[in-house]
Amino acid sequence: MTFIDRKEAFEQAKQTFKDNPDIADNIREGTIPASLKVRMSDPEQFGAVLDKYSDRKDLGVDGVLDQRQLVQRIFSVLDGTRNAAFAIAIVLAVAAILLIVNTVQIAAFTRRTEVSIMRLVGATRWFTQLPFLLESVVAALIGAFLAIGGLFTAKVLFFDNALRDLYGVNILARIGVSDVLFVSPWLIIGAILLSGVTAYVTLRVYVRE
Repeated sequence: MTFIDRKEAFEQAKQTFKDNPDIADNIREGTIPASLKVRMSDPEQFGAVLDKYSDRKDLGVDGVLDQRQLVQRIFSVLDGTRNAAFAIAIVLAVAAILLIVNTVQIAAFTRRTEVSIMRLVGATRWFTQLPFLLESVVAALIGAFLAIGGLFTAKVLFFDNALRDLYGVNILARIGVSDVLFVSPWLIIGAILLSGVTAYVTLRVYVRE
């Protein structure tokens, strides 16, 4: 349990809205009342405590701020956005696999003469398939680096602007450059594995010569 006087409440409000100057400039000292913050050891009991003390004027309780519904709506929207992003990612992954399969088949078909000559002079199947695998992996790496560039661009031009209000009230953790850098190696590794495995399976299944 923590008591916050008016001066401390004013300083906290300034700090909370430091990234939103339109709100911060309109906050005046003394306009924010003192409050008592209660941190519950069991959040599941919040409803019971709210019902018990919300109307206790005799104890000095002027009002209780309950933002559960607001937070639930915000997170339900965020959950829906996350699920939609996962669904789009799955569709794009399937499309990428089909594109790799088709590209490898076409490349192998257009170079069937060269591959036949290499096999006639004693080249192993792995040796003849390696150029196609490398070609697929290089293309995937180029796509991965373009995707990483897209993430940095989206962070600066979209997320920093669209989520500024949520950042200002500390509802969401800020998406930083370090987050993009953390995801980038996994994106590169995933691109290499997806392209390499798909190209290898395609060559083994569809390319017999």
